[in-house]
Amino acid sequence: MSEPWLGRYLAPDAIARAGAFHRHAARRERDGAPCVVVSSSPSASEPAACAALEALARAHHETRSPHVAWAASPVVHAHEGVRFVELESAA
Repeated sequence: MSEPWLGRYLAPDAIARAGAFHRHAARRERDGAPCVVVSSSPSASEPAACAALEALARAHHETRSPHVAWAASPVVHAHEGVRFVELESAA
Protein backbone atom coordinates (compact mmCIF):
# COMPACT_ATOMS: atom_id res chain seq x y z
CA MET A 1 0.00 0.00 0.00
CA SER A 2 1.68 3.21 -1.13
CA GLU A 3 -0.64 5.74 0.52
CA PRO A 4 -1.33 5.80 4.25
CA TRP A 5 -4.70 4.21 4.95
CA LEU A 6 -7.24 6.83 6.08
CA GLY A 7 -4.44 9.34 5.68
CA ARG A 8 -2.63 8.27 8.86
CA TYR A 9 -2.19 4.50 9.33
CA LEU A 10 0.15 1.81 8.05
CA ALA A 11 -0.38 -1.93 7.60
CA PRO A 12 -4.11 -2.18 8.30
CA ASP A 13 -5.20 -5.74 9.04
CA ALA A 14 -8.93 -6.47 9.12
CA ILE A 15 -10.23 -7.81 12.43
CA ALA A 16 -13.91 -7.71 11.39
CA ARG A 17 -15.61 -6.27 8.33
CA ALA A 18 -19.25 -7.19 8.88
CA GLY A 19 -22.20 -4.86 9.32
CA ALA A 20 -22.10 -1.09 9.59
CA PHE A 21 -18.63 -0.94 11.14
CA HIS A 22 -15.23 -2.33 10.26
CA ARG A 23 -12.41 -2.97 12.74
CA HIS A 24 -8.74 -3.02 11.80
CA ALA A 25 -5.48 -3.46 13.66
CA ALA A 26 -3.03 -0.89 12.30
CA ARG A 27 0.04 1.18 13.08
CA ARG A 28 -0.01 4.96 13.30
CA GLU A 29 2.06 6.53 10.54
CA ARG A 30 3.51 9.25 12.78
CA ASP A 31 5.07 6.96 15.43
CA GLY A 32 4.45 3.34 14.40
CA ALA A 33 2.41 2.63 17.54
CA PRO A 34 -0.22 -0.13 17.30
CA CYS A 35 -3.89 0.77 17.45
CA VAL A 36 -7.36 -0.46 16.54
CA VAL A 37 -9.39 1.61 14.10
CA VAL A 38 -13.18 1.35 14.00
CA SER A 39 -14.60 2.79 10.79
CA SER A 40 -17.99 3.10 9.18
CA SER A 41 -18.66 0.83 6.23
CA PRO A 42 -19.74 2.31 2.90
CA SER A 43 -23.24 0.90 3.47
CA ALA A 44 -23.70 2.56 6.87
CA SER A 45 -26.17 5.40 7.33
CA GLU A 46 -23.97 8.51 7.75
CA PRO A 47 -25.89 10.16 10.63
CA ALA A 48 -26.38 6.90 12.54
CA ALA A 49 -22.78 5.78 12.02
CA CYS A 50 -21.44 9.15 13.15
CA ALA A 51 -23.59 9.11 16.30
CA ALA A 52 -22.54 5.54 17.13
CA LEU A 53 -18.85 6.30 16.59
CA GLU A 54 -19.12 9.44 18.74
CA ALA A 55 -20.66 7.37 21.57
CA LEU A 56 -17.92 4.75 21.16
CA ALA A 57 -15.16 7.37 21.26
CA ARG A 58 -16.60 9.08 24.36
CA ALA A 59 -17.08 5.79 26.23
CA HIS A 60 -13.55 4.60 25.48
CA HIS A 61 -12.05 8.02 26.28
CA GLU A 62 -13.79 8.16 29.67
CA THR A 63 -12.88 4.59 30.68
CA ARG A 64 -9.61 4.10 32.50
CA SER A 65 -8.92 0.39 32.71
CA PRO A 66 -6.02 -1.76 31.52
CA HIS A 67 -8.64 -4.07 30.03
CA VAL A 68 -10.33 -1.50 27.77
CA ALA A 69 -8.70 0.13 24.75
CA TRP A 70 -8.46 3.90 25.27
CA ALA A 71 -9.52 6.55 22.75
CA ALA A 72 -6.94 9.32 23.02
CA SER A 73 -9.38 11.60 21.27
CA PRO A 74 -13.16 11.42 21.86
CA VAL A 75 -13.60 12.89 18.36
CA VAL A 76 -14.76 11.05 15.25
CA HIS A 77 -12.27 11.62 12.44
CA ALA A 78 -13.08 11.57 8.73
CA HIS A 79 -11.06 10.85 5.62
CA GLU A 80 -12.56 10.88 2.13
CA GLY A 81 -16.04 10.23 3.49
CA VAL A 82 -15.03 7.44 5.89
CA ARG A 83 -15.68 8.18 9.56
CA PHE A 84 -13.44 6.47 12.11
CA VAL A 85 -12.24 6.28 15.71
CA GLU A 86 -8.77 5.24 16.83
CA LEU A 87 -8.36 3.14 19.98
CA GLU A 88 -4.95 2.64 21.57
CA SER A 89 -4.39 -1.09 21.61
CA ALA A 90 -1.68 -3.62 20.82
CA ALA A 91 -4.15 -5.83 18.96
